[in-house]
Amino acid sequence: MRKTIFIFIAAIVACVCVGWIRSCGDAPTDKEQFARRLTHAAMYEFQDEDFGYVIHYPSFFSDQPDSLQDEAGRSRFEFNGEGATVVLEGHVMRNGGMSVQQGMDSLAEVLHATSRKLVGDDSFILSGPQYEEGYPVDGYSFHSKFVAHRQLWFVYTMVYPDRYRDVLSRLFKEIDEWQVWKQPQPRLRQGEEQTPKKK
Repeated sequence: MRKTIFIFIAAIVACVCVGWIRSCGDAPTDKEQFARRLTHAAMYEFQDEDFGYVIHYPSFFSDQPDSLQDEAGRSRFEFNGEGATVVLEGHVMRNGGMSVQQGMDSLAEVLHATSRKLVGDDSFILSGPQYEEGYPVDGYSFHSKFVAHRQLWFVYTMVYPDRYRDVLSRLFKEIDEWQVWKQPQPRLRQGEEQTPKKK
């Protein structure tokens, strides 16, 4: 009788352990949780007060207060997870009268870009490993769009962990299709209703 009770208790403990191990295995990783949040997040709009450019960022990213910005026209929004940071940043810089091609070539060299692409007559996209103070940041890359306007470059950049690259397609698209200023809404004919655009 004692042996039967012992076997019965051991079987229950084994079942509980197996269930616990399976539930641990089913827990989503930090990357999977981030991917889910990004898929369903609303996109907030930020308009810079100094230069008027507009960027969009996911609702769960935190913004850096203006008081911490060290220059006019700079904005920063970031996600900080366990062992991973994703940053979206907008800023404006002088272009010194360079053409778009010259600017792309020069900035690609300065930023150690491994990929460059002209986009239309006034913009280009650079991407590559992230560097800070002349040294590569291990496991991180950047993706930036530069748009020329008069003597300025308007820049929208994402810095991200390489292991998150495959779940960031929504943000890559946001940067690649970025228009610097808010696009005017089409005029409606009398009786028509505007339907809000979803990001």
